[in-house]
Amino acid sequence: NQINFLQKVRYEPKEDLSFDLGLYYTTTSEYSRYDRLRRYRGENLRSAEWNYGPQRWFMGNFQVTKLSSSSNLYDKIQATAAYQNFQEGRFDRDFQSNIRNIREEAVDAYSLNIDLEKDLGERSKFFYGIEYVYNNIKSIGKETNIETNETNPAVSRYPNGTSWQSIAAYASYKYKPNSKCVFQSGLRYNHIISKADF
Repeated sequence: NQINFLQKVRYEPKEDLSFDLGLYYTTTSEYSRYDRLRRYRGENLRSAEWNYGPQRWFMGNFQVTKLSSSSNLYDKIQATAAYQNFQEGRFDRDFQSNIRNIREEAVDAYSLNIDLEKDLGERSKFFYGIEYVYNNIKSIGKETNIETNETNPAVSRYPNGTSWQSIAAYASYKYKPNSKCVFQSGLRYNHIISKADF
């Protein structure tokens, strides 16, 4: 089973100012990974269970757009803030084994973009902006005995508590000398920060 939800809202208090809100949610039921259930170890099937747990994804984004600015720095500015949450799990058990392996992950992702445009004449335009992304990863592993229901910690798929950050700045120049030719050049700098306890 799968459920999808989508909602968009736009508000324009002025002709040159708009606010956009987007909400997205999707989820699945637990389902089997078919190719894993067909593997053999000798004469016997290798796995008795190999399922993905419910997969869930939520995203909310909010965007502000301002046009026709009198600023010398830009003619258009657009700022976007977003939050995403991903959740999924993997459950597997070997054939004739009492131990079910469970791996569950959740990722919180935050982002902020500021994009600007400036006309430099009838034929040229300059784009530039900054971006920040932050991801926090929760990952757990455990083993459960299906007969006794005893559960013990196990190795997780990813280091639990891992954080990942990206800081970026970009600039792009577009020149259109005539209707048949466009020249565009750009430069982007990205700095990545990752922290994980292995």
